[in-house]
Amino acid sequence: VRRAELPGDGVAVVQGGGGMGLLHLLVIAAEHPGVATLVVDPLEERRALATTLGAAAVAAPGEDAASSVKQLSDGLGADAVFDTVGGSGPLESALALTRAGGAAILFAHAPDGERAGFDLNTLFKHERRIMGTYSGGLHEQSRVFDLMVDRKLDPSPLVSHRMRLAAFADGVDIARRREALKILFTP
Repeated sequence: VRRAELPGDGVAVVQGGGGMGLLHLLVIAAEHPGVATLVVDPLEERRALATTLGAAAVAAPGEDAASSVKQLSDGLGADAVFDTVGGSGPLESALALTRAGGAAILFAHAPDGERAGFDLNTLFKHERRIMGTYSGGLHEQSRVFDLMVDRKLDPSPLVSHRMRLAAFADGVDIARRREALKILFTP
């Protein structure tokens, strides 16, 4: 989130309303409270949770997302789009939703060997940036810890299941069926 260089009154888009996408929403809200954030996800229940967690708007991928970004940004596009989905399609969507001078930040794996195919002038003529980030460094981790200690960031709504460690295999099955955001196992 730090590398996106969001302006205080900017517009951000988070593509993907899973655990990482919603965590991005929470961090943006904690670090940049004046930024309006749109969460894009195909699942209605994830969009509803994003609204509960403070998203300024939610949308399904495609034209719904494009229309929402235009409305939030007075037609300019997002200052930054955080892709927590991965792949060439979401990258192309991120670039389409980003304003001139904006950034598409990739925070998700793409399928091995996948290639993106987009008009390079999308970057050049509009001075857009693409950044990949795999994980936060010690500085970012320390900052997130401080936000939690200061009660500016509460990730607990992302825990959809609490299970005993003895039920670990059941938890893995739930996760594989994509029925959970985050599962907290206790002894």
